[in-house]
Amino acid sequence: MKQQLRTALRELLLQGALATASSLLLVVILLFTLATTWAEHATERQEPLGWWTSTDVGTTILVVRVLQGLLTVTATAAISTTFTPRTSLETVFDTATVYDVTAGIGPFNSSYVAPFLKYWTTDNITTVPYSYSSVAANLITNNLFSTVAAPLHCQPSERNLDCASYTLSGGLSLAAPWTPPGNPDHQLVRIPNTPAVQIEFQGRSGPKDFPAEDCILLGSNDTLIAAELCLSLTPNGSLHAGLFLCNGTTPSSTCLPSTLSPGTQPNLTTTLTLSSLTTTLLTSRSNLTILSLSSPSLPSPLPFTPTSLAAFRAALIWQLDYPRSGIPAPSSPLELFWSGQLDLDDTFTDGVVLQCFRSLLAFPVWLFNANNYGNTQLSNKVLNADLPGEFYTRAGVVRPLVKLKFDGRLVGVFVVLEGVVVVVLWVGLVWLFVPWWGKGGGTAFPVVDFLVGAEVEMGKGLVGEKEVVERMGGARVRARGGEPA
Repeated sequence: MKQQLRTALRELLLQGALATASSLLLVVILLFTLATTWAEHATERQEPLGWWTSTDVGTTILVVRVLQGLLTVTATAAISTTFTPRTSLETVFDTATVYDVTAGIGPFNSSYVAPFLKYWTTDNITTVPYSYSSVAANLITNNLFSTVAAPLHCQPSERNLDCASYTLSGGLSLAAPWTPPGNPDHQLVRIPNTPAVQIEFQGRSGPKDFPAEDCILLGSNDTLIAAELCLSLTPNGSLHAGLFLCNGTTPSSTCLPSTLSPGTQPNLTTTLTLSSLTTTLLTSRSNLTILSLSSPSLPSPLPFTPTSLAAFRAALIWQLDYPRSGIPAPSSPLELFWSGQLDLDDTFTDGVVLQCFRSLLAFPVWLFNANNYGNTQLSNKVLNADLPGEFYTRAGVVRPLVKLKFDGRLVGVFVVLEGVVVVVLWVGLVWLFVPWWGKGGGTAFPVVDFLVGAEVEMGKGLVGEKEVVERMGGARVRARGGEPA
């Protein structure tokens, strides 16, 4: 904010200085051009001329030309400083082809969780496919699916990740069908009106302020890798989540304190808030990454309910409860946090572990929406007729071009002023070529003007220029107020 104020003040002072200098120069030019008129009036009143009005033609021309040059320079500088801060580079797109797609991420749908988990559970053993576990721990930092967003409810810090926000849009990986072949010069895909979910996180660690019924112990008593997962609702519909690390569990399923941080329980705690919006995706055809999001709509809150909280908890347990999945403890997601306990003591080193935890929290939102395979009715990479209408849009295979965009108000002022100049020029041109409007003005040599344009009345009528010269052969010319020439 201070930098913006300094920039605005500097621009204001520069504009004021240029405006003042231009005004003074214009006044001086007008005074010099009016000096002749004032001198004529003084001559008629038989008054002495002052130092200003007695300047000769050479001095007047020199001063006026120099001041005109300075005025041009200051005017150019004023136009430059006025237009430059208000110009911008605008990216436009040349579209090669357009095709129908379904794309985007919708709200978390709790009704999808139970059928999905039932499909992956056999004889009380759950399966976590690698295609899901490989995505879960880095979802929010993976630009195939997510982009960083401006927070809605908290102020981000340059030092740490206490406040962070991400937009899950799915990119091309959740767009169906695949991009059509051809048009190798058009390497981008632009998808307007794409539904997305913004996930905002506040907080990084804190006390264990969860009731016992909101927590579940994950791990087994034959390994040190264990943690308590706690989830609860906040009054405004956000989700308060915490992961408290243990040094193994007792046979009675209680958490053993960590030996790395005596007296404390290393933990990650955060508050998760969801909002829905639509945006325009720009993605790469070659590697499917999201390059940018633009034209976002106003976000709408997506509050958690007790029903959605229960389904959300089940989805997280499915990812983290490695004994039920038959996964060795060192191969489970909990190992990421257990082995990174020392990193949690410093805000400069806990970023990776913190973002892994937040990615795990975002994973159910990404998976269990209508346009992902948490919806067991979704077909593979075809247009699905049973999806909600907001997922249907049209994608374009495009090529970017950069244009210079001017401020519309300044362009209007320029057109008006330039139009006045053009009108004056055309009026002058017409004046010169229409003889009945007059013979035109004089030159800088009044005697020649007189000799060329004068007509003398003789006894036989009008005579031409030759006779005028003969009659004026002995004439003397006297300047007003001066000596005989």
